[in-house]
Amino acid sequence: MASFSILTGASPVSPEVNSGLSSSTSISSDSSSFSPASSLGTPYYDCEGSSFCGSLVHVKHCDEAVNNMNRGNRIYVSNSAALAGEGNCWANTDGDFGCKIYIQGRDESGNNCRITGDDMWWAYQDIRKQGNCGKCGSKHLGNGCIVSIDYESNCDNRSPGLDSLPPTVA
Repeated sequence: MASFSILTGASPVSPEVNSGLSSSTSISSDSSSFSPASSLGTPYYDCEGSSFCGSLVHVKHCDEAVNNMNRGNRIYVSNSAALAGEGNCWANTDGDFGCKIYIQGRDESGNNCRITGDDMWWAYQDIRKQGNCGKCGSKHLGNGCIVSIDYESNCDNRSPGLDSLPPTVA
């Protein structure tokens, strides 16, 4: 089973409880369970994305996408049939110019990548702060799995479409 750790700051649920202490969160690409993680490499960042990132992506839509996604034990899986399985998007009122945050790739064993909503939230913060990405970008997690922020067309986040899938829990 391939797994990796993301080191994060304070908990996104109640930051005042941890007061900035680091915690280690284990994420696995194996569909059966999560387990204590071993580091598979150093994460790195890029600020690449669609050619529309410069003109059509608004950071406020990206922030809305990550802040309105299902968090906690909700598991997002790469290569899902719909964006709702991989992440979330947010767009203008017409839904035609939006921003998505999602998990992509396969791990070194060929398994779809899996990440909790909380850990995707933290990866988004890392892309912004450690990766210094203004609009689009990615955090490469060190095992073939990537959390990305990118342009999304036809983002219908103002209907139950993105939240209609039942949550997957670890």
